[in-house]
Amino acid sequence: MTADQFKNLLTFLMIMTNEDAVCLLDKSPDYILEKWYRYVNAPLPTGEGWNWGMHPTLRAVFLRYCEKWHVDELFAKLNDEGE
Repeated sequence: MTADQFKNLLTFLMIMTNEDAVCLLDKSPDYILEKWYRYVNAPLPTGEGWNWGMHPTLRAVFLRYCEKWHVDELFAKLNDEGE
């Protein structure tokens, strides 16, 4: 990853965290990249591989988000349409 690509990733994280973005000051580039590769670039096992290392509070928010936005159904539909 180049410095510019990392800056794009950092910008995305800041936009998503909004006023809480200041918390990113405590996260080293190595830490951010470790999480990036773990959760985005690495193939995950089926089932609940997404929750590896996730704090219970964040896990609850994650589950609420998926329920609210029907994530499983949405991506099942998108994958069916793409075939």
